[in-house]
This record gives sequence, C-alpha cells and structure tokens, in this order.
Amino acid sequence: MKSTLLAFLFLLALTCQPLPGAADASPEQVVDTSGKKLRAGANYYIRPITVPQTRCGVLYNPRSPEYGRCMAGRGLVLARTGNKACPLDVVEVQGFPGLPLSFTPIDSKKGVVRVDTDLNIKFNIHTSCPTSNVWKLDEFDASTGQWFVTTGGVVGNPGYKTVRNWFKI
Repeated sequence: MKSTLLAFLFLLALTCQPLPGAADASPEQVVDTSGKKLRAGANYYIRPITVPQTRCGVLYNPRSPEYGRCMAGRGLVLARTGNKACPLDVVEVQGFPGLPLSFTPIDSKKGVVRVDTDLNIKFNIHTSCPTSNVWKLDEFDASTGQWFVTTGGVVGNPGYKTVRNWFKI
C-alpha cells in the first residue's frame, strides 16, 4: 500500500512540474512599424525616437497622431569620426532616413527576429573601408561616459572574442 501511494505521489509530482530540459515558449517575434514580422536578412531602416519615449509607446500604430512625430527626420548612417578613417562609426543624422541594414539572429534558420535574442546588425552598403559593416560595441569613452557603436564586427561565430558583436531588441 505504501509503495502504491509513493508511486502515485511521485507520478503526481512529475505531472505538476515541467520536465527538466523541457523547451520554454519562444520569445515573441519583433514587428516593424507596419506590424509585420521582421525577417532575418531583409533590409530595414532604424529610425530613432524624436519625442519622449512615453509619447511614442504607440509607435507600431500608424493611425496614431504621434506616429509621424516618432518616425520623422532622423536615421542611422555610417560616418568617419575623430581622426580615424576606418572603421566607420554608427551615427544618427538629422534630415535623412538612414541607410538600409539587416538583422541576423543567432539562430538564423528560423528566418525571423525575436525579442531578447542575440543578433548581429549590418549595414547593407559598400564602403571604402576594408572592415565589415557589421556593428560592434566600441571601447568605453571615459570622457563622455558612453559606449559607442562602430563597425568591423563578425556575423555569427558566438564566443568571448565576438561578444561585442551581439545586440538584442
């Protein structure tokens, strides 16, 4: 009787708990300003928010009166900064929609970009620099107290040597 009761309790405990190593639900898919799923490798434009973020919480609703204000007039491009010719840095410019770029998730076989998942970002243009157009985090600038984004990263190849090439949405 005791062994039957123990077996029943053990079976009940297993059914109430997820199995070790059981897969969690996939993170939700990232959508663009039209509500369409971001596709790995497709061209997109990143447009910085131009009004306080709390007013741009409706960024994905094109019918909102705030939509145009959140998206107008600024974009991300490659530029030479400081005294160096290469690699090019990622900068924001006024009056230009930016340059096309693509996202490559760590698991690009799925074809979609998911929230809170490692990915590479790459400008899809040709430049005179011999380095790649893949984004990477530059050194910390103590004078400004900020990190900067530059190019010269590597697509894929996750590891400690490429940790600065990975970003998340």
